[in-house]
Amino acid sequence: MSRQKLLLLIAIVGMILYSSFYIIVPLRNRVVQNEHLAAALTRELELRHQPEAKEQLNQEMQDLQVRLESLERMVPSRAEKAGIIVILTSRAQEYNLNQSHISESREARAISEPENPDDRLCAATFLWKGTGYYEDVKGFLQELESSELLLEIGSLKLEKQEARAVKAAGDVSEAIEPLAEQGPELSVTFQLKAYYDPRDYGFTVTPVGKEETPEQQNPFR
Repeated sequence: MSRQKLLLLIAIVGMILYSSFYIIVPLRNRVVQNEHLAAALTRELELRHQPEAKEQLNQEMQDLQVRLESLERMVPSRAEKAGIIVILTSRAQEYNLNQSHISESREARAISEPENPDDRLCAATFLWKGTGYYEDVKGFLQELESSELLLEIGSLKLEKQEARAVKAAGDVSEAIEPLAEQGPELSVTFQLKAYYDPRDYGFTVTPVGKEETPEQQNPFR
């Protein structure tokens, strides 16, 4: 009886050893190989998507840079605010307007009072006076309204100018004829409110009286 048990035990051990070498071990090796293959495929997939993710990130950064530059053109810094007077004077000359007065009001206040003081914008008000013919005045004001700068025109006052003095009594018709072609000459007065960022970012600006370089974009174009 004990011999039969011993033989049975030997048979069981043999089957276990057989299963270990011919079934369990190959399965375990296959599992390990599959794990290694899965890890390799994962790394390859990450490497394949990495250039796309990097390219997408670069594109997003470029888009943010474009938006930032557009915002800087709309809302100049405190240092660049003084350049608005130069721009107004230049555009008035471009439209053949006779600028008689331009000044900045000292009453510059924040347009909002948010919880974070760094998020507020300030407004500077400029008073402009001059004369010009109707079409020239119209083009000048339209260019201000379509500017990239965040501007607001208010208190606009237009008055028709009296006819200019003529050389002699017999030359009245000759003097009035050009006025009829160009429209009436107007006296123009308005206030221009320009918004700017009071924070100093260390931006450099074009000195007053110096012409813009070709690289600088005209905010009125």
